[in-house]
Amino acid sequence: MDWVGNGFGFSAAAGTGILLSRGGAPPGTTATPATPSNTASILLPTTDKTPWPQGCRGWCDAGGRRVFAYRGPMEIWINPACSKCRSAISLLDAEGADYTVRRYLEEVPTEDEIRAVLDRLGLEPWDITRTQEADAKELGLKEWPRDAGARDRWIGALATHPKLIQRPIITADDGTAVVARTEDAVRDALGRKS
Repeated sequence: MDWVGNGFGFSAAAGTGILLSRGGAPPGTTATPATPSNTASILLPTTDKTPWPQGCRGWCDAGGRRVFAYRGPMEIWINPACSKCRSAISLLDAEGADYTVRRYLEEVPTEDEIRAVLDRLGLEPWDITRTQEADAKELGLKEWPRDAGARDRWIGALATHPKLIQRPIITADDGTAVVARTEDAVRDALGRKS
């Protein structure tokens, strides 16, 4: 699975031969081969011109499903008022981790970014929703269906009400992600190397 020349695409799956280019790598990035462990899928038309999600390093068309590749510095989504977020940051610092901080209440994730993180986590939006928050109660989230048909509704709620997003979330170097509410989870993220 190789990148296309100076372009920025990769094959969707072994043997598919689908290779695309999107005008070269973004400034300051390097092309990295995509593997199953550093890809995430987002349902978008392949003609869609939406900017790549944060951390994205390339994409290809896999049967109308845009597949994004991730690899690079670890990122942690935090609310500075959250003690578990502060604990996770302290542990990352103690371990000398290379990471960036995203205060997601200020730099609110788009729906596409939430989809990408969910794919990296291997979870559904209701799995990372803080249902005890006032916004959740006001929306009646506990009564919402938890199925594929309701997925976009949940993602829209998370993008509109970012306080509902569970924290902290760490995007690991290998393209996966972890909800890092415990020391063990933070260490797990640190151990996920590409």
